[in-house]
Formats: sequence, C-alpha cells, structure tokens
Amino acid sequence: IPKKDQDVYKMYDPSLYKHCIVAVKGQFFAMDFVDAENNDEPLSLESLEAGLMKCITLAEKNRNEHHGLDLGVLTADHRDKWAENRERLLQVGGEAMEKALCKLESGAIVLCLDDDDPISLRQLSNTFWHGYNESHINRWFDKSINLMCQSDGKLGFLGEHSMADAMPAVGLCEFIAETKYGNLVNASRDKSSAKIPAVENIFGEVMDLVAKNDEMMSCIEECKYEKFLLSDLNIFCIDDQCISYLLAFPNENSSP
Repeated sequence: IPKKDQDVYKMYDPSLYKHCIVAVKGQFFAMDFVDAENNDEPLSLESLEAGLMKCITLAEKNRNEHHGLDLGVLTADHRDKWAENRERLLQVGGEAMEKALCKLESGAIVLCLDDDDPISLRQLSNTFWHGYNESHINRWFDKSINLMCQSDGKLGFLGEHSMADAMPAVGLCEFIAETKYGNLVNASRDKSSAKIPAVENIFGEVMDLVAKNDEMMSCIEECKYEKFLLSDLNIFCIDDQCISYLLAFPNENSSP
C-alpha cells in the first residue's frame, strides 16, 4: 500500500477473504474461487470459467455504456505520487472507495485478461513488463501477483518483490506451467454441478463520483499519457533475462 516516503503492507486472513481479482478492459472484479458451502474446496473448472465469462460480459457492457476510469494506471506512477492520488481517491469516494480498495487489496491475486495478442519476444516482454497497446490499463501493480493472460493464451507473471520472493514465485509459475487443462477437466468431474461464483464490480459504486471530479480525472489522464510514452522503452528477452534500454529521441527543443 503506497505511503509517503515508505510503503506499507497489510496481511489478510485467507480464511476470511476467499476471492481473487479479475482485470478486464481496465476494470476490476472480485470473484470467489472457493466453495464456502463445501469446506472451501476450489470451485470446479466449469464454475471458474463461467465466472470469468461473467467478468468479461460485465466489462464489455460497462465499457460500451461509459469509458472506463482505468484506475489501475495510477499504481504505475511514482510511489509517492500514487500515495497522494490514493488519498485523493479516498477523499472523492469516501467510505465506498475505502471499501472498494480493501476488496481489491485483499484479493489473493490479480488475473489480467488482456485483449492484446503479442507475437514477438519484444512485444511479449513489453506486455509483461509494463503493458502493450491497451493492456497497461489492466494492471494493479501494488498486488504481489499479477497473472497476465493474452487473447491467444500466452501467460505471464509479474511479482511485487517485497511479498513475492523468488522461490514461491518460481514454484507457482512451475505449477501453472506443468498443470494440464485435461487434468483439470478430469478433476472437476468429481465436483458438484457447476455454479457461477459471486462476481462484484469493485469500483462500480464510485465510478460516477470519480468521473465527475476534474482533478482526479486529470491525474488519471496524466498517468495514461506517461504510460503511452513507455512505447519508447524496449525490453528484449535473452534466455531467462530481460535487458531494457530507453531509446533516445529528439523533441522540438533538443537534438538527438
């Protein structure tokens, strides 16, 4: 959680918080992934897929009715600047915003369902580092784990190091990579009939309040513009390492 000069972290009891966060088109949804009525067993694959489709449907509907707020871009700003903007959000949205941020921060992970289809290693690296095309609005960088799924099925992992050290992060990635879809289908056959898990639009109650606040919207647009400038930042994958460099470019007041 961003704070002036030094961030803080907060632990949430997993026996009380049983949801993950699903990011779609710059919107964030809380979705249950365990069955509280069945000893907190993981929901069936069919149920989880139905829940994800519900998130996608709601995101498309909201995006068509009014342009999304894209609050996630604020988390990519300088930490002190993000701390200031987080306080602004709380001032604008009051108790409803505080409840929304708590819901997001208490989620187990963020699953980012991106609309991009990166092909080259450069495009993939840009996507998983800071977002490619429109996927930069689909991140919440405060979270310990962002899993980023592209439209063609490619999956990336982004970890916030203070709470996601190398060993558990690598272990999670290996588990995901080694788990076969067919095995999940077979395992789900023994579960009870599929049901759509509870899905909540986290910022649904405060969208209008933020959208009507000119200062807050200006901060969001400024962050989005800065993220757009990251198109000049190129990340190249070499084996298991990433090397980044900033391309120098001229502007109207300077030479290359």
